[in-house]
Amino acid sequence: MTEDLREYVRLQVAIGYDDGHVIAEDTIESFEDEYSGEDLPGTVAALVEQEWMTHLLSQPPHTQITDCDRLDAAFADLEDAGVVARQHFACCQSCGNAEISAEIADTPGAHGYVYFHMQDTESAADGGSLYLCYGSAGPDVDPVAVGHQVVETLRRHGLRTAWNGEHSQRIAVNLRWQRRHLWLRANCASGREVEDPSEGGILELLGQVATGEEAYFVLLKPGKATPGLFAQAALADDGRFMVEHRDEVGHFQSLTSDRAAAHAALTGWAFDLDGWRDHLLWTRLDQNERP
Repeated sequence: MTEDLREYVRLQVAIGYDDGHVIAEDTIESFEDEYSGEDLPGTVAALVEQEWMTHLLSQPPHTQITDCDRLDAAFADLEDAGVVARQHFACCQSCGNAEISAEIADTPGAHGYVYFHMQDTESAADGGSLYLCYGSAGPDVDPVAVGHQVVETLRRHGLRTAWNGEHSQRIAVNLRWQRRHLWLRANCASGREVEDPSEGGILELLGQVATGEEAYFVLLKPGKATPGLFAQAALADDGRFMVEHRDEVGHFQSLTSDRAAAHAALTGWAFDLDGWRDHLLWTRLDQNERP
């Protein structure tokens, strides 16, 4: 394994907008010619999950506001104020300028836009400044006024900027790139997303399924390099908990009226606890696949 492969994965994880399986697919596509004949998928999968865990262990606690948190808040405020604000948008400035008009058209009342593209993101994640493209949504709005609105909003959120006030220059944001990752995510039937639910949070979700507040919830590990892995819970027609999980081997299901056992299995899956499968009896659903 060459260092350039590890560094590529590290940077993609640091960029922070894609789940692990997307990073793995992109890495394989980028290096498949160089590593022909080797077990590139296996190597990349291991690297992605290692780098994801390293990132999780090194990221600041949620009580500490990062520059990326400030950037998210500033872009949300700009969006509310009529400036279409997009992060990691399009592959380059030429494509971004061509595609932003569709975003403006989908945003009633927008008078301006601001975005940074994927190459900008990569540069910022690698230690450089973040450069923003901006402009007006129509001929009746001064693009420089939009630039001043962007700068004022960024500074109000504690971000340092550099800009000469001319539309010919992009706005530079001097920040430390620290996007947060998740170990676990719960997607609920209602559309609600729960970030990094704890053991108690999973128990609460089971309770919501039991009462019908949620029809189901799905647990996902964003850092996994293999797509389609999950655990989930719903109610069967007879009122029992229907617990399922899919791993690299297959898709399994269990029915139980024991909420504690369902919780133990789901929590064990979520946090990689030894023996978590032993809490329930599992039936394989995809019998056509061989273990």
